[in-house]
Amino acid sequence: MNESYIHREGVTNDPLRRLELSRRLTELTNYQNSALAGLAARMQSAHPESTFAMFETHRFFKSLIGESGEGTEFETVGDAAQSRQIPGHCYTGSYMGSINADAVCESPSTRLLWDRVHPTTRVHCQLAAGITDRMAQLQWLDAAATLSRCE
Repeated sequence: MNESYIHREGVTNDPLRRLELSRRLTELTNYQNSALAGLAARMQSAHPESTFAMFETHRFFKSLIGESGEGTEFETVGDAAQSRQIPGHCYTGSYMGSINADAVCESPSTRLLWDRVHPTTRVHCQLAAGITDRMAQLQWLDAAATLSRCE
């Protein structure tokens, strides 16, 4: 059992451990994003001839799944611990691989995640489209050069 995310009070319930892990990872992500924004601001001050920009990946993912997970274009599953829908994932095999074809869903493009943490090809495409749109807004790219939407 992975004990790296067991709460100090010794939470042993797996859904509660996952919630605690999610909370801690969100906290770390917010800290890292704040540090990156500060670095970008310092770089901009030090190099006024350059333009630095951030792309809000967290906001991007939230826009795909919404606050509740309902109404998303991606398949979701119920999360009893949080009483809401969460994105389903496609691959259910082990991280060391699986020779069982049943470990892979029939329609990966309907899922947000490939496994529990990695985006599917479709979501990678949508992320790339969002980044190129942002670059076009900054006039780093010709708007005509941006990616077409992902199917």
